[in-house]
Amino acid sequence: MKITKLAIIFVLIAFPFTWLNRLHATEQSYNMRTEMAYNSMLDTAVDDAAYALQSKLKQSEAFTGYDSDKRYSLEGQLAVSTFFNTIFMNLNAVEDHTVQETIKHYIPAVGVIGYDGFSLFTEEEYEASGQSYYKYIMRPIKPYTHVDDKGNVIHFTLDDYVIVYCSSTAQWSRGYRQELKDRVDVPLLTDEQLFDAVRRQTIIARIQDELAHAINQNNEKVRRNGISYTFTLPTIPDEEWQNSINDVGVIAFIQGLPMGSGVYNNYALGGSRILRASLYYGVTQNGIKYVYASKCSPVDPEKVFSSPKEAAEEGYIPRRC
Repeated sequence: MKITKLAIIFVLIAFPFTWLNRLHATEQSYNMRTEMAYNSMLDTAVDDAAYALQSKLKQSEAFTGYDSDKRYSLEGQLAVSTFFNTIFMNLNAVEDHTVQETIKHYIPAVGVIGYDGFSLFTEEEYEASGQSYYKYIMRPIKPYTHVDDKGNVIHFTLDDYVIVYCSSTAQWSRGYRQELKDRVDVPLLTDEQLFDAVRRQTIIARIQDELAHAINQNNEKVRRNGISYTFTLPTIPDEEWQNSINDVGVIAFIQGLPMGSGVYNNYALGGSRILRASLYYGVTQNGIKYVYASKCSPVDPEKVFSSPKEAAEEGYIPRRC
């Protein structure tokens, strides 16, 4: 009888702990499945948005005469709409506008990494008929601009094409680095490795600064809407940043989205993969015009082309290394 009483007492003491552990394990399993589903949702939404960037490509007037897939005006607004449509579909909120507005509060920024600048789509407050409203708008494109210690201004792009202001001549020039290095008095253009390092650093810094500013503004807005979560710019490995600026693409964040007893925080980067074309360099050898792929590293190229077809139109003959 004594042993039976002890067993009953043991069960009464152990049962709550066992039950709590089982609840905790169930919740962990639920959170893990939910996190995986959210990760897939975010990745798909960003990839869909990146694909939408190139769905209606049109040649940008700013780069007329330089025929390359890179220099196109991107459909940024369509990309952002596609991103949110994918999010809403995955969260079963396609027809529920109230839920849609709630979801948007947990997405502090969606950015488009463009060829010659970075665009941000953020939720901004505006007034109409005496009431405050929020809607996503496209902010002006911020160029990837660098100013050296001599006052030269360089507008970088996602490749070697630049727009340069030379302070010594007070003139603007545009073209590929190879074309301008001997014609423009800007030291950075003469060093290919340094040029690429500064270009990448400038682009990444511009994107980070714009995102941090947008996220800080979002914190002020969500506090007025009763959300106590503090949004922050996540730490993104340098390797991911380096890869993200090889293409035009989309970057998006979800932070503070309720998930069981915790919250979901993540980001995603998606490239459109329309900017993979190699450059081709035109040279004249023994009075004959030849064009080489960039991997051949020809000496003193006189012209730069985006395709062999473009070079052929100017009388250059394709030649292997």
